[in-house]
Amino acid sequence: MAKIKKEYSLEETNQEIRDLIKAADTYPRRPDEILNKRHWREFPGGFRVCFTRDEAEAEKEMYHLSISNSTRKVKDLEAIAILDLFGVKGEVYETPPYMNPNVRHFLWECNKSLVH
Repeated sequence: MAKIKKEYSLEETNQEIRDLIKAADTYPRRPDEILNKRHWREFPGGFRVCFTRDEAEAEKEMYHLSISNSTRKVKDLEAIAILDLFGVKGEVYETPPYMNPNVRHFLWECNKSLVH
């Protein structure tokens, strides 16, 4: 993974988000697949984001955003701000933590509008 920049301008941050969305849409994740580094970004402040488009096991494909911080659990307002950067519209579901309780996972339907 590339070295983490100390600061990002808003435009650089938005470009990173657009790149994550494009990677998710171009390379949907299968349930048995190990995630490629194209789905991950590290941001200043210790934030790490993973964004995928999960292939449908049922009837709907879902976007999956996981957010973590290297030193603590991500706060609600931080999670909301990051979701807002993705331009999420509609209902978002937070799942219980998987293995690491400091990683927050959010899911929403793929047909919802995103920043492109």
